[in-house]
Amino acid sequence: MIKYECKIPQIDVNDKRIVVNDFRLKDGSLVEKNQTILSLETAKAVSEFYTEETGYIAYVVQEGDELAIGDIVALIFSTSQEAVAHAELIKMNREANVKAYKATAKAEKMAHKLGVDLALIKKDGIIKEVDVKQYYASKRPI
Repeated sequence: MIKYECKIPQIDVNDKRIVVNDFRLKDGSLVEKNQTILSLETAKAVSEFYTEETGYIAYVVQEGDELAIGDIVALIFSTSQEAVAHAELIKMNREANVKAYKATAKAEKMAHKLGVDLALIKKDGIIKEVDVKQYYASKRPI
């Protein structure tokens, strides 16, 4: 059961870009109240981030992720097993959402318009709008 959500605090009124770095613990580790769990980097400074609850940690972000104020960076659970299970679920979801291709915004828009699955276009490098049109033309019945 989730005991606490660790959220990005307001660090500086001007900072919109906050990067998470330097995880101090592994998923499932016991964390004590006021213990540092990671670092937050803004344009002007690096700050220590600590939890306000004792329990077992599961990170919901990766090092290097860009976040906004109020985003959740970790969850604190009652047991280590819950934390590890939740971290594994997050990892599986993240891997499932990784695209098998790279495409320009125009290519993605054209693929959506034509009903083309970009993952089916076999190309080294970035898929462009012209690649989508060529693929579509090659698959259309004559």
